Parts: sequence; C-alpha cells; structure tokens
Amino acid sequence: RQRIIADSFQLPIRLPVELETAALGGALQAAACHQGFDVAEYIRQNPTKLSEKIVRPDPSVQELYEAAFERHVSLGNTLFAGLHA
Repeated sequence: RQRIIADSFQLPIRLPVELETAALGGALQAAACHQGFDVAEYIRQNPTKLSEKIVRPDPSVQELYEAAFERHVSLGNTLFAGLHA
C-alpha cells in the first residue's frame, strides 16, 4: 500500500506512526469539530508523529500509473457523460 501511494504520486512519503490511519483521521476530525476548529487548521496545529521511514517512488513504473490514470479518467467520462450537463 505504501509503495502504491509513493509510486502513483511519484513522491517520497512518510506515514504516521499510528497504523490505524482511518481511526486517526476520524479522531482528528472529531476533536476539531468538538473544539469548534476547522479540521485542516486543527491538523496543522496538532501534527501527528510520522515514522522515520521514507518510502521512495519507483520511477520505472511512472508511465504505467500515468496510463492507468488516463484510462480511469476516460472510463469515468464515458460512464458519467450525461451527468455533468
């Protein structure tokens, strides 16, 4: 999963130390809402601890991900063609 994220965006990534990232995101949103803060601002003021491990992208798969994304956009446009009018 980490490799896919780094490869698809072609960016190095560092992930939170907390493995349950969905629960972490939900907890951060709940805390922000409970305290009356904008979620993005709350997260900027309360950053989570990141692991030291950096996952670097594999440049050899960049073209594969670009082609897959183009196919995704094309199929999405075909599937939802009449909905944006």
